[in-house]
Amino acid sequence: MKEFLFIITIWGFNGTEWTYVGNQYVNKNPLSLGQCEMLIDKANWKSWEENEYYKIQFDCVKQDSN
Repeated sequence: MKEFLFIITIWGFNGTEWTYVGNQYVNKNPLSLGQCEMLIDKANWKSWEENEYYKIQFDCVKQDSN
């Protein structure tokens, strides 16, 4: 049963807390939870994080049935 979406969101640090900046990318292809978690696995990614005030977050979100 494929019912999860892989979502990438962008966050900024305001000096006190991490805040969602309003940008996200959604893979529209439904995935099983296992497939989605494989995409999130940090072992599959190479990253360069040079700005300590911004980060990208990966999530698996259950697809709305609407």
